[in-house]
Amino acid sequence: MIKIKNLTVEYQTFNGKLTALDRVNLEVKKGESCAIIGPSGCGKTTLLYVLSGLVSHNAGNVLVNREPVKAKRKKTALILQDYGLLPWKNVWDNTVLGLSIRKFSPSLQKEKAAGILKRLGLYEFRNYYPGQLSGGMRQRVAIARALTLDPDLFLMDEPFSALDAITREELQGLILSLWQETPATILLVTHSIEEAVYLGQRIVVFSPGPGTITANINNPYFGDIMLKSKPEFYRLCNQVRSLLEGGKPHEIRKSKV
Repeated sequence: MIKIKNLTVEYQTFNGKLTALDRVNLEVKKGESCAIIGPSGCGKTTLLYVLSGLVSHNAGNVLVNREPVKAKRKKTALILQDYGLLPWKNVWDNTVLGLSIRKFSPSLQKEKAAGILKRLGLYEFRNYYPGQLSGGMRQRVAIARALTLDPDLFLMDEPFSALDAITREELQGLILSLWQETPATILLVTHSIEEAVYLGQRIVVFSPGPGTITANINNPYFGDIMLKSKPEFYRLCNQVRSLLEGGKPHEIRKSKV
């Protein structure tokens, strides 16, 4: 689904050029959930913006579903930490916004949006406005809006960072269940080690800026909804923590039951 080779991204600043990403190489398979973790300023968000077509790159090749990345790719959904909802539109209108822009008929908008809002527990709040909702509900609306477009690629930029711990865990479980129900590929940027281990079938560790990949870990425990209660979870979290602190990677093997 994603193939990145020698990606370099530079920004022009008042003090000259700033390299955000330096020769990044990454491949993500179709239907894979990949968590990207690294310190602030290492270019994680820039990587998502390149994949969404919002930021151009200075060098390297970026392919999404075997085609050069481009803006307005219809099957790519970008979910941000600030939700990206229009405050003057209610839950229903925010949810069907993409469908409306693409000129779907009102009947088809209703057909697609109603089921998704019910699935996410939002249908009874369809006439509420973002300012009347909790942070967790606003993020579910952003997810609902993305789901209406049947994306094959979800790009998620710290979508739960502003939420309380309980709501965060609830939405992490929701993302895991949605991944199990759909064939979509997920690329999740996070600062949370625990979130990366829980939601990453693969965990990619970035260096401090300019960002480059220092470790690429396969997570054999991914998909276990009870993982957080098991010792394997904490062992893998410690492995990722060590890598972020500059330690060397070692192979992770799934324990025999």
